[in-house]
Amino acid sequence: MAREHQDLAARVVEMALGVRFERPRKLGGWGQADGCGVLADGRLVVLEIECAQKHPDTNILKLWPYLEDDSACSVLLVQVFFEASLGRGSSRDRLGAWLAERMQRELAGRFRYCRLVLGQDGSFLEGLAALKDAVAHVDASRMGT
Repeated sequence: MAREHQDLAARVVEMALGVRFERPRKLGGWGQADGCGVLADGRLVVLEIECAQKHPDTNILKLWPYLEDDSACSVLLVQVFFEASLGRGSSRDRLGAWLAERMQRELAGRFRYCRLVLGQDGSFLEGLAALKDAVAHVDASRMGT
């Protein structure tokens, strides 16, 4: 069932962003992402799909040293939960949200975070407007303008 949910989430986010994800992808020595794609402005989109993950905060945290290792890289992290995902609403989920906010401040425009919640059928329950905003938001200082 987890594989079906991962495939569904990847397809839904690909359609919403107009991006194709390479799945999975290594993040240097910091782990692996469920998917990666590139936006038209050159930002890397990292997809993490939380079906059975009890520690969703680690999927956010591993991007900090990855970005420290590559100072030219900018990342939009899209973390997808399903309505019944194990880690959703847990203390580690709240820790992940706190960590993502901190990373957005500390990494000065190089990191954006978007949390999505999907229904079992792949419908957006939370986060679609934030996803569209995150894609539209480009840090002009990083784009050379």
